[in-house]
Amino acid sequence: MVSLVAFVTCSSVLAQDNGRGEQSIDRRAKEYQRSAEQYLYEQDYESAIPLLKKAISQDSSYAKPYITLANIHFRRDSHRLRRNTLKTLIRERPDFPGPYFELGSDYYANGYYREAYKTFGQFLAFDRPDEKYLDLARKRRDTALFRAQQKANPVSFDPTSLGEAINTSFSEY
Repeated sequence: MVSLVAFVTCSSVLAQDNGRGEQSIDRRAKEYQRSAEQYLYEQDYESAIPLLKKAISQDSSYAKPYITLANIHFRRDSHRLRRNTLKTLIRERPDFPGPYFELGSDYYANGYYREAYKTFGQFLAFDRPDEKYLDLARKRRDTALFRAQQKANPVSFDPTSLGEAINTSFSEY
């Protein structure tokens, strides 16, 4: 369920306007992106990935190929590669809030709570992040802080059997 929620979120938050006009994007980078999308339609990720990398090398500030590549990594369950792609996009486009939300969500879903807390904080620091994601980002940031604190301060737990009359092989209600 977390994967489905994360994918739907990823597709929509990263699809938001990235602040660059279409005219300022390199023509060849857009062509590589369009070609990669054709392969994506057929779920041929192996053919799409090199085209996306060419689009990125052609215009490193063009966000769409990074976003598409991050989605491919998500679909392939390659979270480390997804995080690296989002981090690279953030380095290239620190003014674009979507990748911060997605990187925070990936950290959160994979148990990297300190990183999730920090990254959601960066997303929330934008002047006008997408309103649809503000409440979710706040909730995840706060939960990530709580979980990070719990991991840092574990409570000892030493369960003991209360005997066969209580602890049976059946469900106890």
